[in-house]
Amino acid sequence: MGDNCDKCGKQTDLNRDDIAEGIVWCDVYSDNEGKPVRLYRPSNGTEGDCFMGAFCDQCVRNTWDDETRTGGCDILMRTMAYDVDDPEYPREWNYGPHGPSCTAFSSKDQGY
Repeated sequence: MGDNCDKCGKQTDLNRDDIAEGIVWCDVYSDNEGKPVRLYRPSNGTEGDCFMGAFCDQCVRNTWDDETRTGGCDILMRTMAYDVDDPEYPREWNYGPHGPSCTAFSSKDQGY
């Protein structure tokens, strides 16, 4: 058996090495079906820029207006404000079957 979750206290099959890899399992970090997710956090600014170029810059949720300095994406803002192990860090940024992704992504070309 693995370690107990620091957030909810549940026993898990995962261990501290998994946690160090960003794999989380408790209710705070599970997906909508209660399955563990591996949250994504870019390892450096270049990786972050590439991710944001592929997702955030193309997403209808990122509504920042330079002229009025309003709008923006709450998900993106929370990735900047919180550590990956904080309950406020967005679950939407995680590793999917094809690598890092944002599960809330909706292309500007397709709308919501």
